[in-house]
Amino acid sequence: MEKDLSEYLPKWQRELEVFMKMKSVLILEGNLLDQYRYPHDGDIPAGSVVPLPRYLHSFFADAGYEAIAFYDTIRGFRNPFNSRCMEAFDQLLPASTSGRRIDFKGRGETAPALIARAVGQNKTPTVVILDYASRYIASPVNMEQAEIDSFTILIQASLEARDVRTPTGSLKNLIVLLANKVNDLPPWFYLDNPNVKSIVLTTPEREEREALVKGEANFRSFFASDLYAEESAYYEAHSEELEAIRNRFVGMTEGFRFSELNGLRRLAKSQRVHIRNLCDVISLYKFGIQENPWNRLDAGKIRNANFQRRVKGQDAAITKTLDVVKRAMTGLSGVRSSSSARPKGVLFFAGPTGTGKTETAKTLAETLFGDERNCIRFDMSEYGQPHSDQKLLGAPPGYVGYESGANAVRRREVNG
Repeated sequence: MEKDLSEYLPKWQRELEVFMKMKSVLILEGNLLDQYRYPHDGDIPAGSVVPLPRYLHSFFADAGYEAIAFYDTIRGFRNPFNSRCMEAFDQLLPASTSGRRIDFKGRGETAPALIARAVGQNKTPTVVILDYASRYIASPVNMEQAEIDSFTILIQASLEARDVRTPTGSLKNLIVLLANKVNDLPPWFYLDNPNVKSIVLTTPEREEREALVKGEANFRSFFASDLYAEESAYYEAHSEELEAIRNRFVGMTEGFRFSELNGLRRLAKSQRVHIRNLCDVISLYKFGIQENPWNRLDAGKIRNANFQRRVKGQDAAITKTLDVVKRAMTGLSGVRSSSSARPKGVLFFAGPTGTGKTETAKTLAETLFGDERNCIRFDMSEYGQPHSDQKLLGAPPGYVGYESGANAVRRREVNG
């Protein structure tokens, strides 16, 4: 049964729902610039893919918060998503601050002082989101006194934040900091502070990526409608091939952000990628247009390959070799694996000297790629000494020979 993304919440979203009820300061770190799929119907429709600030506004608005403000050192306090939420926040501040750019550092009517005032009242449920928090200070170690004062005020605010009773229950006034890394902030601000919780935003987990390509509507959106209609009937009758393609896509997109996955979707559709070639769009997205010798292979040439011209007496081995090549060409090699590092095929020739092992490999390279020099030979007797592996892997950074490039395989690397 195919998974439904709406039924799955990533760990960071579940933590946000839990700790907003317990902590007055939440630090969100990690994958902040990505887009996220909103899980619930409310301020925006369920399934909407939006930037993190829009997600957070909708999340807290749906939770019942009335005063929602974003702050950064360039634009001050604002809410670009709902003016009423900003008006409710403005009512908590002194009239002297209205329409004025608010600095972060120092004492007096600075941003931390106004935030402390807003979260210290118990009439209006309030959340203040400090965007780009990694940019507020030059260094968390060598801080100016004005910077120390600002974060000291935020600590006081975390201690004095109040709960607000609402018709549906109690809401804790919150301060949310969006930081690239938690250690961009002063350690004494969050360490040993029981009111602070750090939550790491990760790239989409495997379950999310699976839902993106295993849900019928989501998978269809990767392809031009006419191509999908033409090819889907075949894969309905060959579900194991479709499952292999989807699993490989999920494996190859490990570490991709949602915005990149959506980019793959648009790229695959605009390039009119066929279902069987879905994973090729990942290489296109990463590396641009590359010539792939496997795409130029002629199946008829492989079927009619005359190995016997160069290799005598090894008909059984040649037949097995060509079987592996044919499976690789049709994408049926390793159907149970989703690893992007899995080779298209592995051949192990064993036998005494003079039986045709090397000649078979050279003939195969010539048949596949037009030149037997694409067969790279390593004499393993050369790798018996310490550090001789550098001949195979290339010199490590900082050592002689690193600038000249890696090993022979990488210098002649081809796709697949």
